[in-house]
Amino acid sequence: MRFQQLTGPLMAKGAEDTAFYVYSRLLSLNEVGGEPDRFGLSTKEFHSFNERRAAHWPHAMNASATHDTKRGEDARVRINVLSEVPAEWEKNLRSWSRINRSKKTTVRGAEAPDRNDEYFLYQTLIGSYPADKPHDSEFEERLTAYLIKAVREAKVHTEWLQPDTAYEKAFIDFARQMLARGESPFMNEFTPFATKIAYCGMFNSLAQVLLKITSPGVPDIYQGTEFWDLSFVDPDNRRPVDYAERRRCLEELRGPEAKNRAGLLRDLLSSWPDGRIKLYLMHKLLDFRRAHQELFAKGTYVPLEVLKREDYEAWKAFVAGGGAPDIVGFQKMVVDALEEIIAANAGRRVAVFCHGGVINVWTAHVLRMPPRLFFEPDYTSIHRFMCARSGQRNVVSLNERAHLRDTGLADVPSV
Repeated sequence: MRFQQLTGPLMAKGAEDTAFYVYSRLLSLNEVGGEPDRFGLSTKEFHSFNERRAAHWPHAMNASATHDTKRGEDARVRINVLSEVPAEWEKNLRSWSRINRSKKTTVRGAEAPDRNDEYFLYQTLIGSYPADKPHDSEFEERLTAYLIKAVREAKVHTEWLQPDTAYEKAFIDFARQMLARGESPFMNEFTPFATKIAYCGMFNSLAQVLLKITSPGVPDIYQGTEFWDLSFVDPDNRRPVDYAERRRCLEELRGPEAKNRAGLLRDLLSSWPDGRIKLYLMHKLLDFRRAHQELFAKGTYVPLEVLKREDYEAWKAFVAGGGAPDIVGFQKMVVDALEEIIAANAGRRVAVFCHGGVINVWTAHVLRMPPRLFFEPDYTSIHRFMCARSGQRNVVSLNERAHLRDTGLADVPSV
């Protein structure tokens, strides 16, 4: 019992509240319960985990943010995108370091901030910087408060019991000068790159919402994460939440959805930085769970086979020839996929929908449905995927009881 009483505090204060602020290779991995030396899971491992959870812990919580996580759930998946563009990331880091070196000061004979803290700051900005407008004074105040906490937790140059105010001031001044308004070589380079990362991160965020709500387990939605969650560690992630604004926004989505769903979706995609697209997807998926409680409580988890990219043309012929329907799946590497899809689908419109709500916009991979999902006589809790083709537009819809429902989404534009 004594040993068990010590392990929690040792993990929390030794690893999560110290080492995770020093080891900055990819900050999105430095999370409560995380393993910073492990970059993701294989598809096989992911499916195995879900199968075990469905069999043994079907009511465990699926949480992507809590009061104690190190950064917001959407900040985390933005930073993940950096792993897809290592060459561009390194090029920018070298340039930004050169541009900002003059902003550093000397504290007891050494540059302040040091290179590790500078690297920590760049990743923090990638995860948290506003995607649609310049930052305001509130963002700057939140950021500087976070940076002081981060370097004190790291305990390399300063700490809570013995604060080094000279180093802390040097770090804060460095960050403020970087973000200074007016002509800024750093911001001229940083802003377009951060916007690109945020846009790709948006797809990661929506996929995360989809997986959290539909995977085995019970989805846990932390306060305020109905919109983009780009918060820092506590106390920043415990700020008051404007629930009235969320209720108002959700109510405003109902009217346009009933009148012109295609128009609503175009609006949500074009104005994605405001976070309404995340709220809408979350709302549709939770509605789906509520309408099909037995499916999620007692349904069987069935991994789907992913066909290779070169098999895609054969798949299209297979569907056109009257074969069993397939569904289009998520693309794992967002940046390359967006560039490839935009180049390969000029003039085409391709979309994937789930129960009338947008899931994703891809043409990259195909998931083959096990035949038994299509030949069960009872479709009460089995939703069949139908493929409808119209000219050069492909619409894949998730429809109840094998009836193809009019989604009204044929005119949704491609990415």
